[in-house]
Amino acid sequence: MSVAARLTAEGRDAGLRGADLTLETRGADGAWRAAEWTSVDAAGASFETGAMAGALDYRARGRGLTTSARRLTAVAAPRFKSATASVHGARGGRTFVLGEDSPVKARRGDWISVRGEPDRPLASAALRLSSLPAPVPMKESGGAWTAGFLAQEDAFLSFALVLPDGRRDPSPPAFAVAVVGDAKPVAELLSPQVPLQAGPRESIAIAWSARDDGALTKVELVVKAGASTTRRALPLERGADDALGDAALPLRAYAPGSTVEFWLEAFDDASPPQSGRSEKGSVQVVDSDAAHAESGAARERALEALDRAAAAAEAAAAAAAAGKPEEAREAARPLAGRWAASAGALMAWNEAMRDDPRANPGLAEQAAAAAESLAAAGMEGLPKAEAALKEGDLARAAKEQSALAQQARAASAALREGAKLQNSQDMSDLASRAERELRESMPADLQQALAGVESALEELRKAVDALPEADAETKAVRELPLDGAREAASALREALKSGDAAGAAKAARDLAERLSRVAKGLRESGKRASSAQAGKARESATKVAQAWREAVARQEKAVEAARRRESARLSRTVAAQKDLLRRAQDAAESLLASRPSAEAEREAREASRALSLGRADEAVRRLRAAAGQERLAAVSDRPRSAAHEAAAKALDAAAAALERGAEVPAADPAASREAADAQALARSKTQLLRREVSDAAGVLGYLPGGPLRRVDDALGEQDAGEKALRAGDAAEGLRRGEAALAILQDGDKQSGEQGQSGSGMGEGSAAPSSHPAPSCAGRSARLARDLDGARAPAFGRRVPAAQGAARGARALAARAASRGAGRRDQGVLPPPRPLAIIPACLSKEPSRRSARPARTASRRRSGPSSTAARTRTCATR
Repeated sequence: MSVAARLTAEGRDAGLRGADLTLETRGADGAWRAAEWTSVDAAGASFETGAMAGALDYRARGRGLTTSARRLTAVAAPRFKSATASVHGARGGRTFVLGEDSPVKARRGDWISVRGEPDRPLASAALRLSSLPAPVPMKESGGAWTAGFLAQEDAFLSFALVLPDGRRDPSPPAFAVAVVGDAKPVAELLSPQVPLQAGPRESIAIAWSARDDGALTKVELVVKAGASTTRRALPLERGADDALGDAALPLRAYAPGSTVEFWLEAFDDASPPQSGRSEKGSVQVVDSDAAHAESGAARERALEALDRAAAAAEAAAAAAAAGKPEEAREAARPLAGRWAASAGALMAWNEAMRDDPRANPGLAEQAAAAAESLAAAGMEGLPKAEAALKEGDLARAAKEQSALAQQARAASAALREGAKLQNSQDMSDLASRAERELRESMPADLQQALAGVESALEELRKAVDALPEADAETKAVRELPLDGAREAASALREALKSGDAAGAAKAARDLAERLSRVAKGLRESGKRASSAQAGKARESATKVAQAWREAVARQEKAVEAARRRESARLSRTVAAQKDLLRRAQDAAESLLASRPSAEAEREAREASRALSLGRADEAVRRLRAAAGQERLAAVSDRPRSAAHEAAAKALDAAAAALERGAEVPAADPAASREAADAQALARSKTQLLRREVSDAAGVLGYLPGGPLRRVDDALGEQDAGEKALRAGDAAEGLRRGEAALAILQDGDKQSGEQGQSGSGMGEGSAAPSSHPAPSCAGRSARLARDLDGARAPAFGRRVPAAQGAARGARALAARAASRGAGRRDQGVLPPPRPLAIIPACLSKEPSRRSARPARTASRRRSGPSSTAARTRTCATR
């Protein structure tokens, strides 16, 4: 409330100003007291009373004049005796009591309706919101005033209430309104996450999830092929804020060559609704049957080319071993061409499998690894064999050619084992596809579906009959319920002929169930075979890695023992050399002390300086020159001729001793016995290594560490080194031991590189395959398999080669970073190398020997020459 005092015209004429006025107020005790004006100007003054609790008496005074007393009486401002704010949203409603529930909470887009009951009749009412530029008029109905607004942002709410006499509350209470933002829903495509290839008879299993901070109202699967886009609503629990599910995408409506894109869209309950879209997945529809047939034909061509290359290498080795040069050269003539043809056929097979969505990815990588391994072996072994033939060294040529033959046979055996897994997978796919077509067929299409099922059953029967009797999994496969499936197919055909719709439906369900059991049995058989083959590969890889490590470690100990013995011998030699140098220095100093001629003194001093600098040759020359000068002095200085002659003889003797050098200690077999025993133990470890490498080759498909001739070369060096040590020749024993160590370290390094690069083909062939689960599979099983697919896909599902290559490319950087870190030390070979890098490896891979560690190279260079160099260094120091 504001109290104002204004000067009248008479007061202004009398010269009064606003500042001359004094405000007085009277309290409950009846006494008047001066109060401060709130504001003063020339025309008057004013006073803001603030909130009043009772009556207020006031008056103004100025220059002895006093106004009459006035009284202000406090009257309550108009208020709502009760007011509520009701929030209306898609998630339901909630009512807040203003003044008790603070703040009013709503989501962006909710409608908030406010209702108030005044404490007395009102002339008008309005709702004021700090976020709105103007008040919102309220309407009266049934004694209550109402208004509403859309929640958009945090604000403060108040009311402008007016009584019939015009009175209003200048400072009405304010109530907080908190608006929570509504985020867009999130949709995720869990599987598949990489581009796929599949045939038109396949069905893609899609795993998805969606979530929202409020509630989901709808999740749709959107499929686009060319200009056509379709939407399909997916099952969703009402009011759920988090959902997980799967869906099947049949490809029968899309022609081969087309690319189908799909994604998920989720919608929430916001106003207006918001949507979220997942990443896109895609599948290329291909003629999978034709691609798979071409892959199978390429496999047969590759295996035949491998056998021809192995046979050519064996024939060439046999001719060379017979010792007839002309026949050996003639037999070796076709080897290079057949070897290149085998590597090319393997790469062609690999390329065919990359285009085959039904190819086992482990087998594809196995073929690529075999091609890489064969190409590397050919680049190393063929030139060596040819050079040996030109030099007439038939034994060495036979050794090289035998190593090539052994590698080709090992690759052929491993690839044939891997092909068995592909055959098991093909049979499982055939049964699953027949079951899927039967389940997905409409009643009117059962006749056509039955024809496909009967054809599939006949193919299965032929495939099972072709299995080898000795195969461990053959018995389990032969016990599959194929006869029961054929009987169910016959029952379905009879029901269709007789027009018995109910009987046909029952027979179709029975047949589908039997086919499901057949497919399951085949998958289980494939899993067992895959697990067994992978186990053999891991076991072989572990044994070979351990054998390489042990062979290298033992040879290092043998080299250290030989080096200790050689160091002891060299230390005695060095001591003798030092004594020799000391005697020569004494001879020069004795001459200087005997009053030699000026020329002899000069030469003696130069000889002493050369000895101190380690220049033995110059010291010999200077000593002989000094001796010559002393002999000349003996002729000219007759009184001291005998002394000059004696000095000359001493100098000549010192020079001759320097030329002869220190006496080298004789060979001592007893002192070298310990080193010889250590070398013998190292040789036994290398012999064990040879057996392990030979045994593992048939499982892994390659020779871990290189051809066996390398191990044989190491054995030869070890044998020669042991014999030298037994004879007491530590220097020769050390040289041979270091040569053997270099060979073993080279093989150990190459073995590790083969493991790191994925050449462990035995394990690669057992790599499980992956494939989109059939649409008829149960939700939980399908979802679990697909979620697990990115980590360890199970047998029976196919990952197209494009997916395998993409997955391998992503892992390539991590695999390269860990190269040589710990896989080889653990004795376990990692998964195969991605196919995309195989051509580069074939064309650019450096020689294995060029990658030898520096310490190995330095040790291999050490021999008699390096020992002599060390001896000379000690002699001149």
